[in-house]
Amino acid sequence: MSRRLTLHEWKYLPVSETREDGSLSRQEADRLQTVAQAAERELRLGSGESDRVLQNMRTKVRAQQVVGILAAPGIAVEILPKIDDHSDEDVRHVLVEMLAQAFNLPIARGRLTELSRQHRHLLEIIIALFCDLVFRVVHRGLPRAYLSHHDDLPNLRGTLNIPRQFSTLAASPQKLACYFDELSSDILPNRILKTAVSRLRVQARGLKNQRQLAELDFMMEVIRPFARGEHIPFSSLILDRTNERLRDPLEIARFLIERSYQTTSSGEGRGFALLFEMNRLFEDFVGRAACRIARRHGALVHLQGPRNHVLRREDGRPLFATKPDIYWSHPDADILVDTKWKRLDASDSEGRMGVGQGDIYQMMAYAHVYPAPRMVLLYPHHSGLEKPPGTQTRFTIAQTVKTIEIATIDVSRPDRVPDQFAALMRSDCDRQENDHVHTTA
Repeated sequence: MSRRLTLHEWKYLPVSETREDGSLSRQEADRLQTVAQAAERELRLGSGESDRVLQNMRTKVRAQQVVGILAAPGIAVEILPKIDDHSDEDVRHVLVEMLAQAFNLPIARGRLTELSRQHRHLLEIIIALFCDLVFRVVHRGLPRAYLSHHDDLPNLRGTLNIPRQFSTLAASPQKLACYFDELSSDILPNRILKTAVSRLRVQARGLKNQRQLAELDFMMEVIRPFARGEHIPFSSLILDRTNERLRDPLEIARFLIERSYQTTSSGEGRGFALLFEMNRLFEDFVGRAACRIARRHGALVHLQGPRNHVLRREDGRPLFATKPDIYWSHPDADILVDTKWKRLDASDSEGRMGVGQGDIYQMMAYAHVYPAPRMVLLYPHHSGLEKPPGTQTRFTIAQTVKTIEIATIDVSRPDRVPDQFAALMRSDCDRQENDHVHTTA
């Protein structure tokens, strides 16, 4: 039976040979590190030989800025984001909502709240939500389609394959080379669902999830799952009126399949990872929120663009493309936003709030190549800040009228993030009169 532990980003789990409560044995730590390094390569965080996912030290392991599930034989660690003054249950709930919005997953908030209260681990919540959707589809009946078959049969079925009959089967007149169509449920959408069900059966630890997955596996027994390592042609997936009801479970199935990594762990079984780099998740989450409310506010949103260039060669060709996280294009004024999953420091005596010099230089480069008069560095809000979520401080760029704002957004209530972002994007001339405005050198 695998042990399950919870860890927060940038926090530690002790390593102890006695394997006390809340600690890892040295063997468990090494197994987790092997899986973490494989996931690091898949997430493109490094070469897979560093510690960008999990830092493995002599007496402890430390989570980095990556959250999710890391599992090795006998041990599974859930890594949660750091959100102040919230229980693990609440943080887990927030993380699933962020994933749902960032990846456009069809997750009902009411059902999510119910599952979060059961103190399940992250993966167990997602599995339960997936099972809900697949059961709904299976009970209504899985879609079927006609598939072409070639088979050698004792009686003619469909059309005779004449070239094969008089060549390959010339010496076997008792067989007929048949070519026929057969109505089947063993089609691509169903095979993707069956693949997710089969793989999740190995990962599920909750008894209810194990039972539901076993039932689904039995109900879909005539459908072939894709083998591990076999290419799954997601790009060939076409949904129409006959299979539209599969859209929601397929979204979660694809999410789970594409983000799940397997690797041999020291020859003692297989490891599993479902991980998310928090900088990217925060960016995608806020970007989706911006897209949802843009039209309502008369704006257009560009994510990861437009890609203007900082320099031009002598022949006029552009060099060094830029790609701001969010570009809010509005008739009143454009606003450029870059997200940073870092903690601001309100105690900074110089008034920089702990903002990195490189981040400021990046915003100044944006200011040079984009017409937006407002540049916003957007951070997660936390209880150590004196002001409420929104603009914390503002700088003007020397010899210009353009501003760089340091702002925060409270992710502890994901449903309110779109409205928070809209408030930040609105003209804040009234607030500017009351705020102390700094000037960058």
